[in-house]
Amino acid sequence: MAIFQKSAAKPARNGAPSAASSDSRTDTKANEHARLHVGRDLRLHGSVENCEILVIEGYMKASSVHSKKVTVAETGVLEGEVSADNIEVHGRFKGTLLARLFLDVRAGGEVDGEIAYGDLAVAQGGRLSGNIKRADGLTQSAAPAGAPIAAAPTKGAFVPRAS
Repeated sequence: MAIFQKSAAKPARNGAPSAASSDSRTDTKANEHARLHVGRDLRLHGSVENCEILVIEGYMKASSVHSKKVTVAETGVLEGEVSADNIEVHGRFKGTLLARLFLDVRAGGEVDGEIAYGDLAVAQGGRLSGNIKRADGLTQSAAPAGAPIAAAPTKGAFVPRAS
């Protein structure tokens, strides 16, 4: 499976790319292809911007991640600064996390660090530790990726969930 894919330009009759062909960045369906999958045997260091879906089965150390959805699989480890609409953790996360809409910590999932969330679910067997805050009033349009966390601490922010 290729991680990076670029649509091939259709050649014109003279062999040059036609004017009708487009780069994937200007394609109207470009967001459907803004996905990154870090496989089990991969280690990735750096930042991710404008990602629709990020799935981590291996190890990623991120200076910053801005995505719509982040999933840390059972075998995945994510360290660093993450900002996403929805974050689902089956594996391990350590660092600064902002789940603007929903943070879902599944059975066996571990989240440790500075944590802010819109809504929260922690399954039996999931672990949440650190400075945990409800990010009141955040919506997708009200908190663009990279916005500072404006959150008020909550007490008992644990919602049991069947796995």
